[in-house]
Amino acid sequence: MKYKFTIIFFILLSPSIMFAQISSDSLQKQMLDKTPRWLSGPVIQVVEKIELFRKEHIKNFSEKKEELSNNIRKIEKLTPEERSKEWFVYLYFFAVSLSKFIFESQLLFYAIILVLIAVIARVIYTKVF
Repeated sequence: MKYKFTIIFFILLSPSIMFAQISSDSLQKQMLDKTPRWLSGPVIQVVEKIELFRKEHIKNFSEKKEELSNNIRKIEKLTPEERSKEWFVYLYFFAVSLSKFIFESQLLFYAIILVLIAVIARVIYTKVF
């Protein structure tokens, strides 16, 4: 059972690696040529919405990261006792930086989505069968 999941994971991941090297415009043209319109239209709309979501979050994370870096500069001027009370700002800065990194990398972003889909499918598969 473990090996089946690994094989399925690599099958799901290999197209995303292959498509990462192709521009989105050429991918859309290939998709329109090879698939019926009733199927390609909704898929392209979903992909465009996901890309819009990803780009909006990149902006949000950039603004939040800048705001947090300003807060960290202010915290560094405090005494060590006061600074120790503000430890969560550093943790939040790390989380925002990591999220921004993930959303900026298309390959990493879509790979994480595929892994999540595979895990959810596996959980559903094990519950049903």
